[in-house]
Parts: sequence; structure tokens; C-alpha cells
Amino acid sequence: MLSPKKRTRNLVKTKRQKNFSFNRLLFVIILVAFFGVLIYVVFFSEFLEINSININGTESVSNELILERINPKISGEYLGFIRKNNLILIQNRKIKSEILNDFKIIRDIKIKRKFPDGLKVSVVERHPQLIFCGAGKCFLIDENREAYDNFSAENNNNFIILT
Repeated sequence: MLSPKKRTRNLVKTKRQKNFSFNRLLFVIILVAFFGVLIYVVFFSEFLEINSININGTESVSNELILERINPKISGEYLGFIRKNNLILIQNRKIKSEILNDFKIIRDIKIKRKFPDGLKVSVVERHPQLIFCGAGKCFLIDENREAYDNFSAENNNNFIILT
């Protein structure tokens, strides 16, 4: 038979164990709720949805042409339910590489996220200095002596033509 001291000691241990398991259960429930809300805010809510795209630094390329390249990259859905126009989920590298491949006159482009709902696109364009023609093709040469665009010699725009 247990002595009265041992009975109270066992009773206190079971209360601590019950209290400890209740606290642990409460902590797990709060943690799951926190991550659930976090996932909802990041992936499904309209809080991080891109509403404005600011483009600056363009002179010869129109802003609409750049927007035409950006819009397909931020429209649609991943896996059928996560929207692509989420500020966190946009793919800056893919957008940048597509714009640089399509517009050779653009030297560099920087895409920055503006919390909570915007993109800032900064464009650095090349400034053509002369036209170089050889083997039936003409190219524009910029201030860094880089040839960058297949060009027709008829539209020389008062540039020096080097053959």
C-alpha cells in the first residue's frame, strides 16, 4: 500500500503531465493556425497581388511593348489555384531575360518589388553611335562599341555608316 506522501506525489505528477500535454496541444494548435494564416496571406489573398507596374528609363521602346512581355509572365495560375501575379512568386530572371532577348536596344533592366502591390521596372537603353555594314547585314554600334541590332541601312537616321 502507498503511503499518503507517495499518493500526493503521484497525484501531482499526473496533474503536471495532464497540464503539460494540454499546453503542448494548445501550442501545436496555435502553430498550425499561424502557418495556415501565413500560407493563405502569401499564396491566396489579394494583399500581395500586383496592381501597378511602373516602367521608367525608356526612350525608344514603348512602355506598352514592355508590358506586353511582362503580362503573360504574371497572368494565369500555378497548379490551377495559385495566382502568378503574386508579388512573392514573380520570376524576375525570366522576365528580364525575355525582355533582353526581344529588345536588343535595352542594355540592362532591373525589376524591383514594391511592397505590397507593385513592380518597378528600370530600363537602361543603348545609345547608337554609328551603323556597321558588312556581308549584306547592318548592325548598330553603341557607345561601348558593341554591335547589337540587325538594322536596315535605308533607315540610317543620320548615323555614320561604316562598311
